[in-house]
Order: sequence, then C-alpha cells, then structure tokens
Amino acid sequence: MKKIFFSLLFLLLIQIASMAQWSNNSLSNTPVVKAGDEQTTPKIATCDTGYTYISWFSIENGNYNVRLQRFEVHGIKQWDPTGLLISANPSMTWITDYTLVTDKQNNAILSFQDFRSGYNNVYAYRIAPDGTEVWGDNGIALSNGNYFEPYARIAVPQDNQAVFVWQRAFNSGTQMDALMLQKISPSGTLLWGASGKTLQNSGLNYDWPDIVPSDSNSVILVWTKAVSGLTAPRYIYAQRIDSLGNTMWASDVPVNNTAGLPMGTTFSLISDGSGGAFIGWFDDRTANHFRAFVQHIDKYGHVSMPANGANLSTSATTQQLYPNLAWLPEYNSLLCFYQEEDMNQNNSGLFGQRLNLNGQVFWGASGKSFIPLSGKDLQFINARSADSSVLVAYMDETTIAGTLWAMRLDTAGAYLWATQTVAMSSILTNKSYLAVGRYSNGQMIATWEDHRGSDPGDIYGQNIKLNGTLGPVAVGIDENPGDPAVPLSIGSLYPNPVKQKAIINFTLGIRQHVTIQILGINGAMCKTLLDQDMRPDTYQTTWDGTNAGGNRMAPGVYLLRISCDSEVQTKKLVLQ
Repeated sequence: MKKIFFSLLFLLLIQIASMAQWSNNSLSNTPVVKAGDEQTTPKIATCDTGYTYISWFSIENGNYNVRLQRFEVHGIKQWDPTGLLISANPSMTWITDYTLVTDKQNNAILSFQDFRSGYNNVYAYRIAPDGTEVWGDNGIALSNGNYFEPYARIAVPQDNQAVFVWQRAFNSGTQMDALMLQKISPSGTLLWGASGKTLQNSGLNYDWPDIVPSDSNSVILVWTKAVSGLTAPRYIYAQRIDSLGNTMWASDVPVNNTAGLPMGTTFSLISDGSGGAFIGWFDDRTANHFRAFVQHIDKYGHVSMPANGANLSTSATTQQLYPNLAWLPEYNSLLCFYQEEDMNQNNSGLFGQRLNLNGQVFWGASGKSFIPLSGKDLQFINARSADSSVLVAYMDETTIAGTLWAMRLDTAGAYLWATQTVAMSSILTNKSYLAVGRYSNGQMIATWEDHRGSDPGDIYGQNIKLNGTLGPVAVGIDENPGDPAVPLSIGSLYPNPVKQKAIINFTLGIRQHVTIQILGINGAMCKTLLDQDMRPDTYQTTWDGTNAGGNRMAPGVYLLRISCDSEVQTKKLVLQ
C-alpha cells in the first residue's frame, strides 16, 4: 500500500508541476490570458478559500467582451485558457470602470455597463465556482431606460445579498444626476423593487458613489454632491443604508465640505471592521496645491478625525495624490500610502503616513518617505493589511517600460524584507491598469495589462508571499516534515478580548483532519471556522465575532475548540 501511495503522490506532484502556476521569476510572470487583440482593464477578487477571480475586457470582433478566469491557490487556471465569456453584448468604442467582488459562498459578482438596450445601462452577473452563470447568460438588468450610467459599485453584507449603487445621468430633461441602489438575493430576486431605490436632490448632482458593508446587513455609502458645471464645487458625503434600502442617519454626514475636490474623484474606501469606514481622497482646498486627506466615520454617523479630514502631510513644497488605505485594528493604526510629487509634477515618490482613529499622525507632519522624490513615475499604489503588517504594491513607469514592485512594512514604517523592495515583474514592458487582491492564504496577488513585444495588450498575474518570495504557496503538499512529537500546538490568540477580529495561530506536527469551531460557554456550536485535511505547518485563521448565519454575536465568553485526529484543545475567547 505504501508503494501505491507514494507512486500516486509522485504522479500528483508531477501533474501539478506540469501545470501553469504563479511564477517564481519576476521576468516571466503568469499569463492570465494571451490573445491576438487587446485584453485590458483587469479586476481581481479573492475568496476566503484562496481561490481568486480575475476579470477583464477582451477586444473580439471590434467589441469589448467581458471575460472571467478562476485560479486556485497555487495559480492554476480552473477554466478554459481564454477565460469564461460573461458577456458579448454590444459596448461603446470606449469603456468605463466596472466592479468585481466575491460573496460569502465564493461566487464572483460582476457589474458593468453596455448598450444592449440602446442606452448605457448597468447589468449584474453572479458566477459560481464551477462557471455557472447563476443569474442567467445575460445577467440581471439593474436598469433599462434613457440614461447614461457609467458604473456600479458592489458591497456584500453578512446576509450575502449584494447591494449595488450607481450614478444615473439623464439623457433628456433637466434632472440632476441621481444615485440608484438595488439589492439582489443570491437567487437573483430584486429585493428593493423593479426600479430600486433612488437618492437625489433637485438642486445637486449626486455622483461618484462607492460602498462598503456595515453591521446588521447594512452598507455605508459615500459620494459627491455638486451643483451643475465642470468647475462647480464638489463635496463628499456619507449615509448608512439599512437592509431594506432606507437611510439610517438623520441627515447625510459631511466627510469634506470644503472646496477643491477635483471632478471625477474616486475614493479609497475601506471598512473599519466595526460597521464604520475610512475614506481617503485628495483636493486643492489650498489653491493649486493638492493634498491628501482621510476621515473615519463610525456606524452611528460620527466622524472621529478633524472636520474635513486629517491631513496626511503639511509639506508646503510638495503635493500628495491618490492615497490608498490599510487598517490594522489590533494596533489602532490606519496606514496610508500616496504618490508624492513636486509642485510642477515632474518628480514623484512614494510616501506614507500612520494615523489612529482620532486622526493623530505618527510618521511626522510631512509623512514618511519610502521612495524619495526623483524622476520616477510611480503609479497605482495599493496597500493591503497582512497579519500585523502591510503589503504595498506599486508600478514604476519612469519610462514607457514599467516594472511592478512590492514591500512589506510594520506599523513603525520599518521594512520587513532584507532587500526592502521586491520586484514582482521586472521585465521592462509597457504596463497599466494594476489591480491588487487582498492578502489571503499567505499571499497577495496582482494583475495588470502588459504589452510585451508588439502585443496590443495581454493580462498577466503574479503573487508575492509574506516572506517576499514569488511562486506557489506551500498548501496541500508535505513540504515540511513537522514535529510528530507535538501533533497540535495552539499559538497566540489575539487580540483577546476580541473587538473586531481574533487571529488564531496553530501548528500541526503531523498531517491530520482539523476542525476549528466557536462554541458558546454552554458548549453549543456557534460557527465552524475550518474543517479540512491539513499538512504539517504553521497556520493562521480568524474569527470576526459572527455566528454561522453571519450575525454579530452578543458580548461574552466563548470557547475556541480545535479538534484533530490526534487530540482536542479548547481555549477561551472574550468577545466585547
């Protein structure tokens, strides 16, 4: 039997090695798709399982078709090499932004606009892990009328019913731009009526919305308000929307009501894990001087930072653009990274700032320099929280040939890799549209459009692990012998008491089946966090204080039970 087992294992290893995986060479990244015509504007979304979806626009017969690919944790494609065709409906000769997210059941949810109806309307698709288009081959029409609707944003609350918000511009009449909202059940039922919900003002344009989940199956919505005109002042507001589509705060909360917000502003918007949100942006409230700001708003509609935002840098001789945010709640640390430029925008660098919930800065009034100002052209800065640190990815497009880099930092701003920065793609090619997934299963994955040689544009992807190396993560194969004398060891549980999320560390000395559950103090099962066969290694999982239904549990004492083939261990967790 042992000979048969080892033969099968050897064949499995050979089979996996022969399949395309995440490359371990920054000069030869993993192709997501290669085709004769342009493939452009990739998006990425990673599930808790580590499986990752990547979508893009594909030029086919002169039309921008929408395609999607699914990768398992090692970077092996799960569908046809050209990707799953989501939509070949007629599009304009130009494209707008669109959105890709995952839901609680590891499905992909896409929303984009096309003019199949004769107008630029918005559509939604839900794709199962096996490639089934759950909402039909043509998705669900979120609208169908004489409107221009450039894009939709999506948030998935704990009830797994996706909430969509988009901007509606009317092609006739004198109506101001409005915000439209819709909630769709996993089966495809429009929960807020056939026409959805509308937020509008007869005297103001409501534009550029974004959205994040909040508590009790609600969402927090952020958008701009402005009077008509290209140069009209624009202001940022927020509102919380309940599970029925009703506003929850007595009035819209001003995030920034000073002048200077550029037209077409998009935000860096992330959840604080406690029902609130952080919003980052830049404006020139000081004439001809762009500065970056951030604000925190809790689930009750209270801002905790200075009015109109905390300033990331007070430098009078440089400008700060495109802040990107990562929140480490166990350290009360919001880490913000942004593009620093001289006043003529001829030189750029990568700077950062650390703040607490009150907006107090910790890396100096002018922020911390990671890449000093030089002739470099640094773009697409993306920050992702990764355990007790942050991973930052960015493109260096100093010449027409760009490169992709990453670095890992702690909350003091110290580099955690010996080389400080690591090249994710060092081949000198024209790159654009960088999209970065969240840190999950020991890695962060990036995807981008790449013009290698004379190619009009293909999509590539690359992972980077927490230790700064590239290539497949060690999941599912016995690469480490472990310590059979210690089959199970539970490491740190932090923070404990639990406010937003508990991080659970454990080590296996032998291969065995592992089940991790949260129990009530009376032993009643509340939620299963993990239930699978696992190899010898050190692991980490999390509990966000919710039960099996996704609802926040009452404060109190709970039991963490780790059951293995070898033994069962129980620890106490206090939920605040």
